[in-house]
Parts: sequence; C-alpha cells; structure tokens
Amino acid sequence: MITVTRFDPGTPAARHPDLAASGWTRESAATLWIDLEAPTAAELGLLESPFAFHPLAIEDCLTPEHQPKIEDFGPYLFLIFRGVAVDPPSERFETIKLAAFLGPNYLITYHRTPMRSVTAVLGKYAHDEKGDLFRGVDYLLYEILDHLIEHYFPVLERLEGEIETVEERIFSADDENTLDAILSLKRRVMEIKRALIPHRELFGRIARNEFEEITPQTVVFYRDLYDSTYRLAEVADSYRDVLSGTL
Repeated sequence: MITVTRFDPGTPAARHPDLAASGWTRESAATLWIDLEAPTAAELGLLESPFAFHPLAIEDCLTPEHQPKIEDFGPYLFLIFRGVAVDPPSERFETIKLAAFLGPNYLITYHRTPMRSVTAVLGKYAHDEKGDLFRGVDYLLYEILDHLIEHYFPVLERLEGEIETVEERIFSADDENTLDAILSLKRRVMEIKRALIPHRELFGRIARNEFEEITPQTVVFYRDLYDSTYRLAEVADSYRDVLSGTL
C-alpha cells in the first residue's frame, strides 16, 4: 500500500493515490511524503525510478533484520529505526523495522506491517485544515520517531511489573517455572536494549549537527529523542542487573 501526501506552503496537506497524481517533482517548492506499507513490486519500483537510491540502501531497506543506523548518501540520508509492537493477548512484544529516505524536500518511509507511529502522523495531517502545521520534512520524520520512541515506555513498564511478580514468586512458593520466567525476562530486556542503544547513538549523531539535511531548528527536537532513548536504555540496563541478581 502506498500513501502519498503533498505539502505546499500555506495550504493544507493533500493526499494523492500515487506519485504521478501528486504532480510533485524534485524541483518543486512542495514537500512530499511517501509511505510504503507492505508495498507491491510496482510500488517499490519508485525507489529506483525516479528517486534512484543507492542499490545498497535499497537492499538494506528491504532486509527485515537490520538494526538502527544512519548513512549519508550525499543528496539524502538513509535511516533505519526499530519500533515496538505488543501482542495484546500474550503481552509479548516484537521490534519492527522502519526504514526512511530523507531528502531536501521529500521523505519516503518503508515498513512491512502497520506501525502506530506512522498511522498517528498520517492521521494528523489528514485533518490539517489550516495548512500551517508543516515545519519541514526533517521535522516530519521527528514526529514519526517521537511516537515510535514513546511506545517503548509502556513496554518497559510492563516488564517492570513482570520482574516484581517474579521476585515475589521466589519468596512465596517453590515454583519450578520461576527460573524459566527469569531467563525469559532477561532475553526480552536484552532485546529491548539491543534496539535502544543504536537509536541512542543515531540520535546523538544528529544532535551534534552532523547532517545538513536536518536543520538547526529541528536538531533540538532530535536531542530530546536522544535524551529519551538514553533514559530508556538506562532503565533496561537496570532491569538486566536486577534480573541477574534475582537469578
């Protein structure tokens, strides 16, 4: 599925069925956001034409296992992030890759499954009636990532509750399943930490003004993302220590 949103100065965001219908060009004063959710082969073709992204960037974009990173390809940045999704019945979570190409007047996002962070921002601009909410393509990416990082907090809170339950079980009953529960929790905490640490390094690089695609006015918002991921990683680290002691 492809969602094309065009932002023109002083006018509301406009949704289009495809790139051609948007009338956008690289020379346009407008900004374009193309979101690719489980796209077809034809929809994926726009990564090669007209955008002509580097083949290695496209390969990394389509590989689901990649950890967060940022690469400067000159005219654009290629970025990978990992969001977190929770399965309500089991309360288990998994991390989901979000890839992005950030250019001077366009943002292309790619993900294989629905992502709450993308849906929230798409919904915001679908109801932008004044046309004055758009602050630039670099800020648009920040808005998506702000939601993405925020979704880690309730996952860690849930893990904290499970850790407290396991600690109570140790002293309240002789339960042969407690050891398995501790080991399972340690694996999940480490999975969260492995996702957060690269995010922290990525946002740190942006906060140091290493990339001209992100303006000084927007860098301050990415510093806030750095602070959030730093706190989250520290919490995950403390959980790991608690579980090691509990084990």
